Amino acid sequence: HSIAKGMTRDLLLSSMLALGVNVTNYQVLSATSALTYQVLGHFKMAITLLSGFMFFRQPIHGKNIIAILLAFVGFILYAYVQHVEREGAAGGRRCRTCAWVPTVSLACSAAVAYYFHVC
Repeated sequence: HSIAKGMTRDLLLSSMLALGVNVTNYQVLSATSALTYQVLGHFKMAITLLSGFMFFRQPIHGKNIIAILLAFVGFILYAYVQHVEREGAAGGRRCRTCAWVPTVSLACSAAVAYYFHVC
């Protein structure tokens, strides 16, 4: 009987967390672009991987460090472009040289995702 209570509690907790994730995803997609949502997903994965290395004492290799650093470079570039474009839009001008950075940012984070799914 106590096992059933524990399983029910765990099932309810898991369901509530899943609902929270779905609501959060909907809010992020409503407030931002699909590209921002994708970059945010890769950021979440990089944080999850870093947490795994820290909390579970997984061995970390040079390739892991390079991949995570590459991902963070992509995240920083993307955030920078978003900031510059917001500032430019407020001033009535657009950043023409920043057009390629979101693509590079997404490519960096996608490369990391591919690396960790293959390795």
